[in-house]
Amino acid sequence: MIRADLAALERGHPVDGETCEVVGVGPVPTGHVHDLLASGEAFTAVVGTDATGRITRVAHIGHEKVVDVQLALDALADRAADVTAFHTSRKPDVYQRSALDWISPGCSVEGCDQPRQEIDHRADWAATHLTGLDELDGLCKHHHWLKTHRGYRLEPGTGRRRLLPPTVVEHDHAPP
Repeated sequence: MIRADLAALERGHPVDGETCEVVGVGPVPTGHVHDLLASGEAFTAVVGTDATGRITRVAHIGHEKVVDVQLALDALADRAADVTAFHTSRKPDVYQRSALDWISPGCSVEGCDQPRQEIDHRADWAATHLTGLDELDGLCKHHHWLKTHRGYRLEPGTGRRRLLPPTVVEHDHAPP
């Protein structure tokens, strides 16, 4: 998976705070990304953000050849899906999954170098029956199992953060 800011592709190089990388490999020249997009061999998804950097829209270009960054911008303006809305399906939709590919390609647990293998709802879906991008985290299988079955929890926030152990319940009296 390639993660690249459109501004970096348009300019020909990233500046501070911009991304142009192959996940699991690291930074790559923007020319490599241009070549891949122009070949039409890659499935292309364009991720749009608001002024704060929050992902708001995703467009799927598919295997269409992207020879000009303007095509990506046009797709974002003309055929992007709003990923800020909640829906009642347990699984994220395809556009939310593309957004997660951008924000959480690896496990969200600080210090874990595993790829994201599972998607976790911060608030238990069985209680809310809502799925929204801002309420999802990507986890590896091990950390998802700990959170789901052993009472661990991610510290509040977004992005990579600590996995906290279950809280110990203190009793006022000794057990019988």
